[in-house]
Parts: sequence; C-alpha cells; structure tokens
Amino acid sequence: YEVGDNKSYLFLTPKIKFGQFFTSHSDGTALAGLGGGDIGIGFKRTSWSRIHASIEAMTGLTELQKGDLTSTIEMPLVLGVSFAYGYSLGEDLFGFLGFGVGPTQMRAVVDYQDSTFESVDSSTGFYSRVFYNLQVPIGDSVMLLGGAELANMRANLGEIRQDNQSQTSLSNDVFNRNISLTSLTLNLGLTLKI
Repeated sequence: YEVGDNKSYLFLTPKIKFGQFFTSHSDGTALAGLGGGDIGIGFKRTSWSRIHASIEAMTGLTELQKGDLTSTIEMPLVLGVSFAYGYSLGEDLFGFLGFGVGPTQMRAVVDYQDSTFESVDSSTGFYSRVFYNLQVPIGDSVMLLGGAELANMRANLGEIRQDNQSQTSLSNDVFNRNISLTSLTLNLGLTLKI
C-alpha cells in the first residue's frame, strides 16, 4: 500500500551464513554454518532510502576442539528481531546497515576420554548481531542478497550428563558450561517481495 508518495512492502529472505566462530572453548577458530531466513516489512522513505524491520529464524551447529575434548554445539533455533537502514548505491542497488537481538537455543554433545556427554535440555541464551548487506535486483520482485555479519551467541548450557541418562555429569572445570560464540560470517540469500 502507499502512504503519501512512499510505499511499504513485505519480503521473505531465505539465506545461509558461513564463516568462523571464535571462542575460548576451542584451540582455534571453528567453522560457522547456519541456515534459515527473514520475514519482514520494508518502507520506502524516499527514492534513495529504505527501512527494513524483520524477524530472523536460523538453525546451525559447530564443532569445537580443545585438547582431547571435542564438543558439538547445536543451535536448534536462533531467533532475532532486526532493523536496518538502506540507501541507494545507484541503479536500484541498495546497501543495508543493521542490527538484531533476540534469544538463542543451544545444547552440547561432548566427547571426552572415550565417553560422550550430552546436555540434558536445550538452554536459552542471548543473540546479537550487526550486519551490512547489499541487495542487487535480478527480477521485478527478486533481489540477490550478499553481505557480512558480526554476531555473538551466549548461554549457560546447564547440566551435561554422560549418555544423557546416567547421573555422571561433566565437570564445569573440564567443560565450561557458560559458552560464548562470536562469529564473523558471509551472508548469501534471495529477497522476495511478497
């Protein structure tokens, strides 16, 4: 619909993120990979500026190695509310600078000394990000999205038990359950106006 000379529109953006995680739970960096998308609304403020507000839902996992301890960190749901300001770079090409915050679910599967330990439950933590994306039109209602993002996910993973059933818990001295993952990723997706 139109408000004065300005138009608003709904959009859907399926996307992937890939890059590196940085954390004290690993001897080095770890591969970051997440998939999901955004659904939101865009506001055309002028012929050269836009505002986007969206809800992002992603899922992913990473494997961390520290000494003789290997941990797989699962992120069943990473949820965020995002806001971005976009400006024209010419020929319908737009750059968007934005930020987002929200909750994240995390759980761990840890291999240590020939035993496997698992989180009893998924834990809810906090997710924040800043990003810069480019949108390149490839059709009347389709735009290619590419950009970069710096994000952080943190949570207390709670009790981690052997085989998730026994009363044998993994000591916090061996694996710190307060985990923080900082990621630097490239974003790739398609934005569809709906």
